[in-house]
Amino acid sequence: MNPFVDNDLESDETPQLIQIKTLHNNDPHLSLISKKIFKSNNNRIVMLTGAGISCNAGIPDFRSATGLYNAVRKQYPHLLIKSGQDLFDISLFRDEDSIAAFASFMEKLYSCTCKARPTETHKFIALLRDKQKLLRCYTQNIDGLESLLNLQSSTDSEFDLNVIKGFRKIWNNLDIIKLHGDLNSLCCTKCYTSTKWTNSNITQFKNGELPNCSKCERANNDRINRGKRSLGKCGVLRPNIVLYGENHPSGEVIAKGLHIDVTSTYPDIFIIMGTSLKVDGVKKLVKQMSKRVHDRNGIVILVNKTDLPLSTWKGVIDYHIKTNCDQWVEFLKKQEPTFFNSSTISESHPKLLGVVKRELKQTQIPQSPPATPAKERSPTLCIPSKHKNSLPLTPTSDYEGSCKKSYYSPKRVRKSSPLKKKHDSKYHLSPSYNKRGTSLTTGVAIRTRSATALLEKLQKEATDAVQ
Repeated sequence: MNPFVDNDLESDETPQLIQIKTLHNNDPHLSLISKKIFKSNNNRIVMLTGAGISCNAGIPDFRSATGLYNAVRKQYPHLLIKSGQDLFDISLFRDEDSIAAFASFMEKLYSCTCKARPTETHKFIALLRDKQKLLRCYTQNIDGLESLLNLQSSTDSEFDLNVIKGFRKIWNNLDIIKLHGDLNSLCCTKCYTSTKWTNSNITQFKNGELPNCSKCERANNDRINRGKRSLGKCGVLRPNIVLYGENHPSGEVIAKGLHIDVTSTYPDIFIIMGTSLKVDGVKKLVKQMSKRVHDRNGIVILVNKTDLPLSTWKGVIDYHIKTNCDQWVEFLKKQEPTFFNSSTISESHPKLLGVVKRELKQTQIPQSPPATPAKERSPTLCIPSKHKNSLPLTPTSDYEGSCKKSYYSPKRVRKSSPLKKKHDSKYHLSPSYNKRGTSLTTGVAIRTRSATALLEKLQKEATDAVQ
């Protein structure tokens, strides 16, 4: 029994790779695929894309008579370039002629990439992100067309990814994982500094030259000016892509993130588009993700024109749709027009929602904080004017010099008397505090009454003496 299809398509055969050569509305397998993708609101989709999704973007292929491969081969006929793959091989750096061919080819490819626009397949990936169905999209492409649709890619955060704390959070915020780098930036072969293309760099690449790294040159000149030995030959700038035959500079980071996706996430559908699955690392990725999807009774779909060896992919891929990627997306649009036509901000990606909410919150923040309300002053001791000059000074104590001063309280100034006149005849006592911060108002009142009683006693004795 096949656990990867619905009951109406089940059979007693073992799981096999079902090939679909034409797109028909009444095809039961295509209907099942559409049902799996669109009908369930909880489906999480993982994607893997290759050069096939960019064929309609305006980037020439490597095999046609007018393709980039033949253009470079005509420009450098003495070089042994047998296929387009040879133009992405690290062995091109073996001599000056092959380096010139590599630089010229990269300039042509970059110029075509700058003019390219996202295809219907790229827009389909962005729509899945907006509908919160896209878990991750791994791509073998280096054109960077996904960034034109605001899809967050790994090359934007590669240095942030190489951390111990918070790696999972950073990884989960990525939409696109670029397995082979990004043509839209350059990196130094020595110090690995990343930089953008400039008009000067484009001219040098077009002439078959790799520009020197300005950072390496500055560091070398600084050492010479300080009287130190030169660092030797400076590094050169090359596109920030991974070539055949070299180690992946971010291989450990991608492997760590892939382990999270395989072990900690719950994908239901794995869609592979525009790749013939010939790279060893990609083969391993497909088999690992396929096992994870099948553990959840999900399906694995391949959309590509080229044939596959059935013995290799039987039990790994469930459906092989042998058609153009954009044609399949157009077919899905006709089957589920509501899904493609409705896209609101409430349905968008959580990361985009967070940006919108943060912007709205910032617009509501007042330009300046409100003024601090004035602090109410404590009542002070007030006596009638007729008794003001008849009382002795309030005795002082050692505790006054050691009182704790509050940051918000005004500076204490010793006066001749803490007594103040007020409009009424009531007595108000100024609060005092001891070393522990407790009120000493009661103590002040006792001392004031004692002084008053002593004065009255002295006046009475003086009167008696006169009599």
